[in-house]
Amino acid sequence: MLPKALLPLLAVPGTNEAPRLVVESWAGDQPFSGWLVDRNRQVVARLLNFRFRFIGFDQEAETSAAFHCLQPQQLPPEPEPVALALDSPRLEREGDWALVDGRLHSPGTAGSTLRFSTTAPRIGLRFQTWPNGGIVEVRRNGALLAELDLYGTTAGLPTGMTLENDSEAPCEVSILVTGQRHPQAGAAEVLLAVVTEHNGPESLPHPAPPLPPLLDEPAILPPFLDWVAALQPDGVALDIGGPPGRSEDPRLLQLDWQAFDAPHLLADPLRLPFRDASLDLVHANGVINRIADPAQFAREIHRVLKPGGWALVSSMPGGWWRHGGPHLLDLTPAALGMMFAAFSECHVQSGGGLVDRTLAMMDWTGNGAGRKPRLLQRLQADLERFEADASPAALASMALWSIAHVRK
Repeated sequence: MLPKALLPLLAVPGTNEAPRLVVESWAGDQPFSGWLVDRNRQVVARLLNFRFRFIGFDQEAETSAAFHCLQPQQLPPEPEPVALALDSPRLEREGDWALVDGRLHSPGTAGSTLRFSTTAPRIGLRFQTWPNGGIVEVRRNGALLAELDLYGTTAGLPTGMTLENDSEAPCEVSILVTGQRHPQAGAAEVLLAVVTEHNGPESLPHPAPPLPPLLDEPAILPPFLDWVAALQPDGVALDIGGPPGRSEDPRLLQLDWQAFDAPHLLADPLRLPFRDASLDLVHANGVINRIADPAQFAREIHRVLKPGGWALVSSMPGGWWRHGGPHLLDLTPAALGMMFAAFSECHVQSGGGLVDRTLAMMDWTGNGAGRKPRLLQRLQADLERFEADASPAALASMALWSIAHVRK
């Protein structure tokens, strides 16, 4: 999903606040690189190659070293707006205007106009309302942007507006006295107090280098893509920690916390960067075993799902055989169900009993069927006899994987 389509779904992690995109470069009509910032102008994510990389991840010691380049960055302080002197030759006067006590005054003669050309991306205008204030038009390149009624019951209260220059080319701003007034106004006069030009940040922070890729997980949820295909045309599915290239469906987003070159989003799964109730389907294969707070992970999935939305979450006990340190927790099927108890529906299935788990471990460690086949056959027979006599609860606790199908 391209940035323009993704932006309405995003939020500052840990809040429901919509971030602001500061675009550095474009590819056609799509933002190609830039930054997402919060209301305090602190960077919360980097946009690079159409992909968002959120900042602020915190993980256990064995994986924290990979995130040294994700330290919070600050945008350079924005320069103070520059005030345009009201007696400047750049401000062309036409009709009845006079500089009075540091303000430009018009007695209300219709057609009187102030014009100036600017390349600033934002321009601020501040008028003053008073009992004799009239109606003024503000135009950009001849097009009407706003009509301001400057009538006020007291003298000197400020009123203003900010207009944007949408291109790098100069634009012409004009202020036109209409000669019209509020029915209770004593006259149609205009007082212009301040004109400011906002040039924005002069420089932007350098991009951080890409992070190392994450080891791929085996795909054990084939129904997931069928669920994606069944979404409404405007539906959105999120795949957390999945392998790259799983699907070309534009409704599917991929999020990871290490492999920056593969997913659409790089973010903390414990602080998902989405607005409340913004997603239709969430999928997480083997992720819940690799994070320090699975209960918080379940709460985040509940938060970002729309009412009636579904999630498919798998747990793979014993994944440390293959992945080592980043595998933090094992969850039995019962524990997986407890994590999602707040959902309106929760169905947990388990599969891959003791035989599958043992054979998988031998295969991952290089001691598979190719070595001592007779010994392997005897081991398999013994395990199958054990499984035949074991209780269902004991077998579930030894499952190679468990899947929770949950609905908000």
